[in-house]
Amino acid sequence: MLKRERWRHQWRMRRRSRSPVSRLGTFSGALMLAAWSSSSLYGARAEPKERVNVFLFTENEAGGFIDADAQERGDALNAMREQIQKKAKDRVAVVGTREEADVTVQVLSRTRLDSGQEDMRSSRWPYVGEVVRAKLSAGDYSTEIVGQNDGRVLHTWRTAARNAADRVDRWITANRERVLSLRSNPK
Repeated sequence: MLKRERWRHQWRMRRRSRSPVSRLGTFSGALMLAAWSSSSLYGARAEPKERVNVFLFTENEAGGFIDADAQERGDALNAMREQIQKKAKDRVAVVGTREEADVTVQVLSRTRLDSGQEDMRSSRWPYVGEVVRAKLSAGDYSTEIVGQNDGRVLHTWRTAARNAADRVDRWITANRERVLSLRSNPK
């Protein structure tokens, strides 16, 4: 009798230690797997969403000359393009011309902000951070997008441009239906 009680005790302890998923057993697991696979085979997949077309650009100064400011804006433009293509590739398509675009983004400037106060650690210039400014336009609507470095030490300009690109992506995500309705109803 003692052997039987020990066996029951061990069986109960093993049963308690098993996770709720493992208690389902092989038959229940096979049943759940069959239900999941049949739903994915017969049209339960989501349709791919229509992507918003974005054209990113920067204007060169009059005369077409390239100076330091134009190069900085070009660098910011490239960083924004990389970020949008990397993070928002399922929602946004970067296009090559304005005519194809639903939304246009013009990189306006890349500047460094000052706090206006003396820096306690050095007698050099007071420093706040790098800023990339861009103008987003869709139809008759336009707004200014500002991306700022979030305190990182390395790749500060790229971080500011990527933050601006993230703001563009958030704006497009929030206004997606309206932007796509402008595509179907051009003025």
